[in-house]
Amino acid sequence: MRRKKTLIDKNCKNIKIKGLIIDSNSPDLHMLEVVEKKPFSITYKVDNASKIVEKNNKIYFEGKDYFSDIERDKLTAHYIGKIDNDEKNNIRRVAHPLLASRKIEKVSNSEIKVNYIMPKNYQIGDKFFLYEVHRVNNGIVILDSESITIEKVTQYFNYGLAFVAQMSKNIVVDGCSFEPKNDDMLMASLADFMQVCMCSEDVIIKNSRFIGAGDDALNVHGIHLKVKEKNDNKLKLAFSHKQTYGFNIYERGDIVAFINPKSLEEYGRAKVLNSRLLDTHTIELTLDNVDKISEGMVLENITKCPRLTYENNFLSRIITRGLLITTRGKSVVKNNYFDNTTMHAILCSNDAKSWYESGRVDDLTIENNTFNVCKMHLLDILPENVGYKNKVHKNISFINNKVLQKRASIRVKNCENFVFKNNDSVKGIKLIKK
Repeated sequence: MRRKKTLIDKNCKNIKIKGLIIDSNSPDLHMLEVVEKKPFSITYKVDNASKIVEKNNKIYFEGKDYFSDIERDKLTAHYIGKIDNDEKNNIRRVAHPLLASRKIEKVSNSEIKVNYIMPKNYQIGDKFFLYEVHRVNNGIVILDSESITIEKVTQYFNYGLAFVAQMSKNIVVDGCSFEPKNDDMLMASLADFMQVCMCSEDVIIKNSRFIGAGDDALNVHGIHLKVKEKNDNKLKLAFSHKQTYGFNIYERGDIVAFINPKSLEEYGRAKVLNSRLLDTHTIELTLDNVDKISEGMVLENITKCPRLTYENNFLSRIITRGLLITTRGKSVVKNNYFDNTTMHAILCSNDAKSWYESGRVDDLTIENNTFNVCKMHLLDILPENVGYKNKVHKNISFINNKVLQKRASIRVKNCENFVFKNNDSVKGIKLIKK
């Protein structure tokens, strides 16, 4: 298994990293481009960095630290990236291109011919990206640290998350580039470019480029932990999502909110007196007040809700969303260019029954941005709650933005004081209120 690459580890303070270049030599990411199409066969050209070999009548990709079957996960993979020939910068998730293949032949060192049971509706120039979905390592990782600046850093490729910040505060990312080295490979990260989780104070991301992601360009959120046991003023809390666990998200003095997982309504607050990690999936938490807490509720650490500034960035070729923002801290998204997000350009979620990503949005301004080819909503305010008549999010403004695409919409659910004004659009923006 590949080792995780970590630049900033625990308990670091006042560090600047500038001018670093992160590259990978022939990674286990492979592009197949349709170069010939017949009724029951497709010929694909493999990207220049990939080496294909034949062994025991099967085709493999071979590189440093891997020897992978070209048909790996073809029956189950639904995350394969595809760029259609007529949409040069839009990448979307599809089933494996070798699904239902009958025979695969190596034509040359750079081409394979695939015979199919049924005709494939592929076009010359369509591109598919094959990779292992498990996020086995990450690029830049900031853990339990303070006042960290990443400036003019270039990352050409990463197997997992390109940038992770957890339990840290005051982070600046300025003038960085997360994008492919050249046009031979159009993806730079197999998961999110940036994930900021359980951080506090200021997170500033500016003057940077994010091109070719296998998931969102940026996630900023916390974690809802479920109350499993209550004994006096001690609680046993459980990580409830299979991808997030194994670290203590509380510190003495933090303020937590008691949240109904279905309605997302807040019932009360308490101060953390003590916290310890019992095992990878369980935290024991001691609070100064547990009167309104019952088993099945979730807790949100509202101390770990950063203020976000996302300014003067360029996003393109994003397979899902541009930004996922669920933080109570004052957030500003301005002067950015959103180009080709397959899902929403910006999502304000908050849930406690699926991904368990907290929390509500209290103050978000989206202004002076340009939106071009966002396949779903420009902004989706969609808390995952039921049975709650009051508002979950509040004070969200979408003002002075420019929309270049002909079809554009914004969906608003459970939001108090939503402001929409002075936006320039080719054919108007449809507001959908739930």
